[in-house]
Amino acid sequence: MPQTARYYLSRVIKLGELDDAKIINAIREPVSISRFNFDYTFIDVEVVGKRPTYVFGRLAKYQPKAEVEVVETRKHEQAHRNVANLLVAASPFVFIPDLSALAYQHIWHQLEREQFEQYFADLIIEKHGGFFVDCAIRPISDLRSFVVKLSRLDTIQRINATVFPPNPLFGPLWKSLGEYVRTRNLAEVAVREQAQDPKGIDTRISEVAETLLSVEDASGKSAESAIRKASSLLSETTTGIGDAAILMAADGYGKATIEGTQNKKRVTVRTRDTHRSFRFDREPSHEELFTIARAELERVNLERGLEHQ
Repeated sequence: MPQTARYYLSRVIKLGELDDAKIINAIREPVSISRFNFDYTFIDVEVVGKRPTYVFGRLAKYQPKAEVEVVETRKHEQAHRNVANLLVAASPFVFIPDLSALAYQHIWHQLEREQFEQYFADLIIEKHGGFFVDCAIRPISDLRSFVVKLSRLDTIQRINATVFPPNPLFGPLWKSLGEYVRTRNLAEVAVREQAQDPKGIDTRISEVAETLLSVEDASGKSAESAIRKASSLLSETTTGIGDAAILMAADGYGKATIEGTQNKKRVTVRTRDTHRSFRFDREPSHEELFTIARAELERVNLERGLEHQ
């Protein structure tokens, strides 16, 4: 039975003049970057389909100059050998352009979530010399885990969220905020809300998210009905901007932190802490990894009513 590993789902945020073609070029013809005592690059790259449909590769962590221990069989002694470009870890991933999405393997103590996302983005930027391009990788939140954490809060005292232009998926729950970002031609929007008294912020984000959870087992008109109900709840708040920013971040187009109280204690909930993931083969074929990642992302789209513009 093959060993399995955890894979995380994230969005690839394209800023400036960065587009899919530039991202694919950076993966197909990669540069290397140095971080601390290691170098990083893309290896084993395969571009599939004319659009293309997806790009498979591995983010490699290696040591340009390393020393390994070997056995001198003639002397029956231990010896040291210098080795160039010693591979330390390689995390397989698939980039799916039409969803601006990435599924990648988490490797404990070597290429963990924060490292993978930062170095993947750095490699894209470095390939183009940072010239009018910027890139960020943002987690797609697991909605059920996120809702459970929010529902435990007695009050919400503070909301901090930073969101980026959604591309290419549109979310009806954060329609007004998405249109605002595009209309104003903004690279990002920061939303900061602070309650003026202990009662907390007037928000219905927990109710909205709980309503969306019913979509997980629904289809067709039932799913559409649940999403309409959630949209209606959101519109009943004073402005809905803070709630919309949280949901936009949870869909992978930013990051959000919610601070509140639970049993009179201060509690913090982050979209990043509920990162959507799945388990799959540690050494996957690129076709199978794409298939399962695509299926997971389509479930995300159904749960949240995400559509292509």
